[in-house]
This record gives sequence, structure tokens and C-alpha cells, in this order.
Amino acid sequence: MSCYDIDTTTFQIYTLQAANDYVQVDVVTFTLSMTLTRDSVLFQDMQTQYLTNISSWCPNKDKAFTFDASLPNSFYINYGTQTISLDNLQYCGSPIPSSLSYSFFNTTTQSGISLVPNQPILQITEALKGGTYKGRVAATGTTLSGTQQAIVNYTIVVNMPPYFTSSLSSVIVERGFSYKVPYSLPTIKDDEGHAYTIQIELVSVTNENPSLTCLTLEEALADTTVFVYNTNYKQFTIDVRDTSLPDTWLCDFNYEITLADSNGAASPVYKLTISIVLGNMPPYWVYDPPQNVVMHLGETRIINLPNYADPNGNTISHIGISRPLFVDESTPFKYTLNPTLKKHLGPSYISGMLQDDQTPPLSLLFTFKVTVINFAPYFASQLENQTQIVEEFTEYQLPQVMDYESTGTSDPIYVSVCVVQNNSQCNSTLPAFITYIEEERVFQFKGLKSNQGNYTIQIKLTDKVDSYSVSKFTLRITELPVSQEIQGLANQLLNTGAPEFVSSLPTTINIEEGKSEVVKFPEIKDPDNDQFECTVDLGSAAPFVIFKDLALVISPHSQHVSETAYTVQIILTDKNQYAPKINKNRLDIIVAAKLESKTDEKNSSSEYFISEEEQANGNKTKHFNLTQKEKYLIRLRLTEVTNLGRARIKVYSKTSTKLMPMFSNTTFQIYLVGDDQNENVPYSIESNNSNILVLKLHFNNPQRISISQSYDELVVTTKKQFQIATTSYYEVLQAGITLQSFIPTQLSEEEASKLIVIQKSGDYANYALVSSNLVLNLFLSGMLSYLFSLLNDISQVTMLSLININIPGIASLITSIIMNLVYMDLLQTNLWISNIIDLESSNDDSLCPSFKLAGYTSQFTITNLGSTFVFIFLLICYQAMLFVIKIVNSLQSITRQVFRISQFKQAKAIL
Repeated sequence: MSCYDIDTTTFQIYTLQAANDYVQVDVVTFTLSMTLTRDSVLFQDMQTQYLTNISSWCPNKDKAFTFDASLPNSFYINYGTQTISLDNLQYCGSPIPSSLSYSFFNTTTQSGISLVPNQPILQITEALKGGTYKGRVAATGTTLSGTQQAIVNYTIVVNMPPYFTSSLSSVIVERGFSYKVPYSLPTIKDDEGHAYTIQIELVSVTNENPSLTCLTLEEALADTTVFVYNTNYKQFTIDVRDTSLPDTWLCDFNYEITLADSNGAASPVYKLTISIVLGNMPPYWVYDPPQNVVMHLGETRIINLPNYADPNGNTISHIGISRPLFVDESTPFKYTLNPTLKKHLGPSYISGMLQDDQTPPLSLLFTFKVTVINFAPYFASQLENQTQIVEEFTEYQLPQVMDYESTGTSDPIYVSVCVVQNNSQCNSTLPAFITYIEEERVFQFKGLKSNQGNYTIQIKLTDKVDSYSVSKFTLRITELPVSQEIQGLANQLLNTGAPEFVSSLPTTINIEEGKSEVVKFPEIKDPDNDQFECTVDLGSAAPFVIFKDLALVISPHSQHVSETAYTVQIILTDKNQYAPKINKNRLDIIVAAKLESKTDEKNSSSEYFISEEEQANGNKTKHFNLTQKEKYLIRLRLTEVTNLGRARIKVYSKTSTKLMPMFSNTTFQIYLVGDDQNENVPYSIESNNSNILVLKLHFNNPQRISISQSYDELVVTTKKQFQIATTSYYEVLQAGITLQSFIPTQLSEEEASKLIVIQKSGDYANYALVSSNLVLNLFLSGMLSYLFSLLNDISQVTMLSLININIPGIASLITSIIMNLVYMDLLQTNLWISNIIDLESSNDDSLCPSFKLAGYTSQFTITNLGSTFVFIFLLICYQAMLFVIKIVNSLQSITRQVFRISQFKQAKAIL
């Protein structure tokens, strides 16, 4: 034991003592007393246990406050009371948000689901029945930057336990009953269709008569002759034929039954009592007594009495006591109901009893309610408002009339029509210009100029028992409307002008970097007193200008210094419904730099220097003596946007080793431009080796990109200007350079892994084809011809990929691999041909996205031909070599002939 000093004056005595003293050998245990202290301990708010700090995503999501999306938010639970803990919160940075609170967000109140106060825990009660429930929970926390909110979606699927479709009833059997009494359990149903098990347990043996003694529970459980349960048929068999059965069996045997499905959902405990009695007992219902009935007028229904039994096996007779006139009980144990008259509507009662044949007889009384209802007739579709042009003829056919209790022939529907105008009483006498043809249910309208106005026509549908419904539609009689063009010209004449500032607004503002200024707008008025709105287009000044409460807050930094003014458009628009007018105002903001110290000028005179400035037209740079040096422009080319969220930019620079490390996560402004979305795309630099810059794009929803037939586009713009100088020249990467390329369909990680396997398989097929080419030529020339004929057929199919339509990513890659195989693109010329022939161009690109995805990434023929160009070149060289050899052979033969002729002439001269 270790002892520690405790600096306190408050003590509490605790005694540790065994319930009994134990003796082991000769050592006797004894009571041990020890002194502990109570001290105040400060605990951190345990709500922060739900927050985690994950370094892997913090660099790109600084101050992000969200639920962990990697954890599942779908919960499959069994019916009953329980709790569900939601996903952990994640937060990047410090300090951790405080004052966390949790609430439902845009979620309809759901009975049985609530939030535990100040905890991300859902409390589930038995009020939540089976089904699927969806909702959202918001976590709100306070940070240094203000209040932040994280939202998580949840889905709860409740699995209900199996249940009996009917109630369990008490089973009563007389001792000495002449045959075995069977009792089948009611039908069991599981709404989800799961397999289930039945647990039956005898829990007690009782008797209401204190003078009788019942056998014990253990004795009842040990006996297997009186009560037998068949699991296959779900049936009890009670055998009390032995009249010598002891009186201790004349008791109530109480069973508890529980149903559980294969997923663990358990039903409430069902109770079943089997009673063994002595003497005559009345009949009883095996399951449920007769239930109340709701039926429609004119409907015929047969009601059979539920299953019944008699404990003594007596003959049961059915005796009617009272019933309505529309009920026939001529057949025992059966009622035939056929209400047809108005007086049959409403509730009525049927009473009767089941009686045995003993003297005196014993009976089971029963009563159940029959309610007859009648729905009013109605139109099959909603009535439509009508418009009639003055002095024109218009007809309106009413929709079909429906009646639940009748088909419309045997139960006639009465139609009454009246007209309401100017909130007067409904007049059943129709105006002369309105005609209703009852046989065809057609309205005819022939209104004149004097009849212009709105009329409400009310139609009442009544059946033979006076149930009715009322429907309305509006008739509008008007003159021919004026064309929109004429109306528009008239409205323009009525709108005298756009809203404007009461006093003048400054046109130019000069501000120095690092300072802040608030420019409040003057009062705004509209000459027609129309409502108006003020909008501001900040343009390139958006990074350092905020528009709020009719004022501009200007806070430029060093990267915003520029000799060219930033232009801000202030637009005043009235809210005239027909012809709104606009007043545009321009405000120029000039951001000046602070004067540099002599120390800064001295440090900038080294051999290499770099100047960075934020994007603006005509950026103001540091003053270096560059007038005597040759100037080069740095060029950029967006070579590719991959289906894995990567953008590759090629940099054309003489000093790429100095330039590449300068690119950062704030160098570019990247936008996604699509048919239904325009968004700013965050990015991070993945690699900057050699002269290739790879950017990792963080799309908001990659699965929605380029899903239509037209491709979405990625627009990359340089925000900063770079300047690199040497002793002999200097290079400039200008701000505002825009690069643009289409974005292919983005793939998930699983799809990307499949693509890699497919691509490797294509490469292996190419290698196998090259290595087996010699063998095929030597031994299987016929098969080779057949193979190439098949490749030609495939090439015709692959030409479909050149049609400018969006092909899914995996299908596009497979098509490209097949085309490489067809055209024998086996030499991978894209890796080495540029070292022999200069094909580099910053303006070179494919003709369209489909060509690029099919493998034609350039407009140069040599690049697109690939291995075919090498094969053609070799064939041309071979033919040229043969031609040269043939010429040399011809010249040699001519030389030999000339030589022989000269020798012949010399010999002839000698002779």
C-alpha cells in the first residue's frame, strides 16, 4: 500500500468489512478502517467528448465543424425504448467550440423520437412504430469566429416484433370431458416477413376458491399427460378424460407466451389461462367476441359468429335477442346484413346468446354494433374556372359524377345549379347567357359586353338519401386581352424613371494598402415611388470589399496594390411589375502601396528576385532595372483534367526550377462551369516536379459532374503575378491568365481501382500480341488474317466513340484500349517521340472532348498516329533503301559494260 499526504481538513470515514469472518489455517481476518478525503475537482464539460481533431483533413479544412461522414447514419433497431448515439463531431483548430446544443433541423415532429438535452443522443420510445423515419439534427457551437452549425442526416428503421392477429382467450375444460380438447393459438404475423420463435412458459397455478388446494408449479411442469403442446401445429391438447384426476388439478394454469423474430424483436408478454373445472360451465369465445361492423348503404355483408367452445362439450344453440330490420338471422350462427333505406343509416345493435343444452341452461350473451354510412356523390376531378371572351360562344363539359354506394344507374344523382354574383345569394334561375343541358351535363356561355364580370357557379350533387356535395367554379366574361407588346409599351410610358441617389456618389476612392474605409451610400429615391433594390457587382475587388447595409467596407492588403483601378458597379433597380428600369453607377477604387524602405530596396538587388502581386489589370510591381534585359512570358497549358479529380498544368519557363516552388494553394482561382451549377473549386498542390504542376481538386459533389450529354468545364485563372529576373533576362507570369478544359465523369475510389485493373489488362494484351506476332506470321498466317479481320470489325464499332457525346468513364477507357489494340499502338510513342520531333505547343489541344477521351489528344497528325507513324516511317525507309539499292545495281551494270567496251577498243587498237 502507498500513502500520500493530503492537504485538507475535511475527512470522511469509510469502513471495509466482510460479511462474515473467515478462517484460513491459523490466520483470522479482521476489520480494516481507512480515511479518505473529499476534495473539489474541476471537470471539463463532458460535451466536448463528442469532438475530435483529425490531422489528416485539417490542413485543407481549417476551422471546419462537421459530423464525421465516414460513420454510418442509418440505424436498424427493434421496437422498444432505447437510445441512439449520433456520429462524433469533428473540428479543426483550437479552441474547441463551447456551449454545444443539439436540436432537430427542418424535421417534422415524429412521435417516439426526441433528443436527450445537450447530448447528440436520440431517445426512442414505444410510441415509434415499425417503418422508416428520416430527419436531421443540428449541432450548434460557439467559436472565436462566431456561431457554427453542423448538420447530420439520420435514418431509423424500426423492426416490429411478430404478434397474434386475435386475442388469447381463457380455455375452460370440465374434468371427465369425453375427448381431448384442442386449442390452437391464433394466427401469428410478422409485418417484415422475418422468421420467428415462440416461447411458452407455465408461470403459476392458482385458484380463486381458497378451500381448494392446487398442485405445485413443479408438479404441473413435471406432468406431460394433461397438457401437451404441439410446436408444429402451435396447438395445446388438454386431456382430462380421466374422472379420477385429483382435485388438485381443478385450478387455473397461467401461461406466458412471447414471440421473437430472427432479428431479436420481442413482443409483449401474452397471457393464456387454461382452467380445469368441475360442473356445468357456460360456453365461451375461443378467440375474440363478435366485432363492431361499419358498412355502406346498399352493401350486402355476411357476418359469421367467431369460434366458440363449451367446457362440458354440450350442444350449443344460437338464440337471437334483438336486431335491425335489415338483418336476416334465419341461418343459425350467421347474420346477413343488407341496408338499403335512408332509415337504416347510423348505428344499430345486434344482440344474441349462445346457450348449452343443460338444465338449467347456461348461456353466453353478446352484442355488437353495426354502423351504416353513406358518402355523398362527387365529381371525379376538380372543376376548372372558365373564361369567355365577349360575344364568343364557349362550352364546358362537367367531369364524371362518382358515388361510392352506386354505379349511377340504380341510384340516381340529382344535379342542381345556381349562380352567385357580387356576394349575393345563390340564384337557381340562371342568366340568359348561361345555359345548362342536364342530359349531357354541359354548360354553354354566350355573354355580351354588358355581361362582363365574374360569376360563381355552384353545383350541388344529391343522392336518393339526401347526401350531397357542393362544388364551385368561376366564369369570367371579359373582352379580348391586349397583346403583351402593346401592354409593355404602355407600362414603359407609365414608368418615368429608375431610382437614383439623392446626393452624388464619389466616383473614385484612393486607399493605401493595410488601411480600411467605409463608404456609405446616399439616400435612394424612385420618381414613381416604386419599391427598389440595390445590388453591387464587386468584380475583381471582391477579395477586399464587402457590401453590407448600403455601405462598402474596403480593406485592401499588399496583394491588392495595382496601378489600374478596381471597378465596382452599383445597380439601382425599381420593382415595377411590367417595365422595371435600371440605374447603373460606377465606383473606381485605386489601391496604393506603401513606400518601401532603403533596406527593402537593397535586398531586392540580388541575381534572382521574385515579385508576387494579386490579380489586377496592369499590376503595379516593384521597380527593378529591367529596361536593358530581354523579357520572356511564362506560358501555361492545362493539359488534362482526369476522372480522379486531378488537373495537370504544364509550365513553359526557362527558369522552371525557380518558378515551380512558388505555386501555392492561393495562386489560382478555379471555377466549375456547368449547365446547372457554377461553383468555386478549392484545390491543393499534389506535386510540382519538373515542369508539370498537378492540382488535386476538391469538388463539392463529384458524382454530379458531367452527367448530362454536355461536359462541365474547369476554368483556372491566375490570381498572382510572378516575376523572375537574371543578369541577362527576366520572365513574367502574368495575372489573369485563363486556362479552360472539359471535365470527364468523375469516378469513385472503387471504380478507379477497377480502371487500373482494366488498363493493366490492356497493356498485357498488347505485350502478348507483340510477342506472339512472329509465331503467328510463321505458323498461323491464316489465323492472323482472321484476327485482323475481326480487329477491323471492332474498329468500326469504336468509331462511335468519336461522336461528341458523353460516354461513361469506364466505357470510354475500354474503347480507348480497344482502339490502341486495333491500330497497333504498342510502342508507347507518347513517352519518347517528343524527344526526337519537337511537337510541344502551348496552344495544342484535341478537337473536342470525345476525341481526347478516345486517345486523339492533339491536332498534330504525328501525335495522333502514334505507333502507326513509326511503322509508316519504317516502311518508307525500307522502300527508299530498296530504291537506292536498285539504282546502285543499275549504275554498277552500266559501269561494267563501259569498262568492257573500253577494254575491247584498246585491244582492237593494239591489234
